[in-house]
Order: sequence, then structure tokens, then C-alpha cells
Amino acid sequence: MNLKAWKQFFKDTDYVHRSGTPEELRAAEYLKARCEALGVPARLEAFPVPMGEIEEARVLADGKEIPCKGCFCCGSGTVEGELYYMPATDPIRI
Repeated sequence: MNLKAWKQFFKDTDYVHRSGTPEELRAAEYLKARCEALGVPARLEAFPVPMGEIEEARVLADGKEIPCKGCFCCGSGTVEGELYYMPATDPIRI
């Protein structure tokens, strides 16, 4: 494959294809077709994937809510602790 073909390959698969979703199947079928076009046999195999849904994602600090995003299949919980403002990451402050 030349550079132009590689760029097209990445452009064609530049979308979210999270495990176990229809988008992942679309990406897998694309990869299979590309392999076969190059003369390489390929097949798709099903396997179990743990799934989850984000119901809520919140971070509260000193009574104020901080914007955040949840991560799939990372569980839930409560964490409490002190926050420290670190103005820089040089060795002295760390």
C-alpha cells in the first residue's frame, strides 16, 4: 500500500467504533473487505463483550459541579479527598 492508500484507509475508519456497537461491525466489515481486496483471506468472529450505559457523570468540588464525561464500563463510586491547586508541573511544585 502506498501513502495515499494509507491516508484513505485512516480517513475511512475515522469515526467512533466502540466495542460491541453497529459502528464496530461496520469497521470490521471494512477491514475484512480491505484484506480480501489485497488477496488476504479474512473472517469475522463473534465474541462476548461487556457492555454498559452511562446514566450520569458528575464531579462535585466544594459544592460546585465541574464539567466531566463518563467512561463506559468503568463502574460507579464515590471518592472524597482534598483538592490541591497545582499551578505548574515543575519538579519543585510536584
